[in-house]
Amino acid sequence: VSLLILSVIVWGSFFMPEVYEAQTTVLVEKNVIDSFIKDITVMPSIEERVRSIAYTITSRNLLLKVIDKLALNVNKNNPSDMKNLIKKFQEKTKIKLASRRGRETDWFSITYTDRDPIIARDYVNTLVRLFVEENVSAKREESFEANEFLTNQRNFFKEKLDAAEEKIVNFRKSKDIFIAIDEKTIVA
Repeated sequence: VSLLILSVIVWGSFFMPEVYEAQTTVLVEKNVIDSFIKDITVMPSIEERVRSIAYTITSRNLLLKVIDKLALNVNKNNPSDMKNLIKKFQEKTKIKLASRRGRETDWFSITYTDRDPIIARDYVNTLVRLFVEENVSAKREESFEANEFLTNQRNFFKEKLDAAEEKIVNFRKSKDIFIAIDEKTIVA
């Protein structure tokens, strides 16, 4: 009986369709700006950031770009075909936060399974590449805005400091204080 069951399982495995899995790991970098504003605002945890990233990765907008890049044979004029294809990609794309001994880490994995190994590989690679490109573009824009903000703040405080120094110089001229001997004399 056991030999019969074993042979049925073995022969049955030959008739099951093959399923391939493509997986990649993505590192979540610490944001430079986060260190500047860590005391001012509440920073999201890695898990919340990965949840946000997972939503972005499986978004319709990004998946449409992936479909265009892969040139999949789908009727783009038929909304139901596109909707079904996007839904299939969303359901088969698994995003998992990595953990080490119960601690959060700063990386996650993206896994996709398909019967076609080339589609699985190309889908994951294209998805990650497009996500990274959009993320780098957003980070570049964020850094530019932060740099512009810091430059404006520096100029604002420099103008205030120059105005204060000018008031000090005018005050010294009005009191005939041209050379100060020590700090007590300046205060007096």
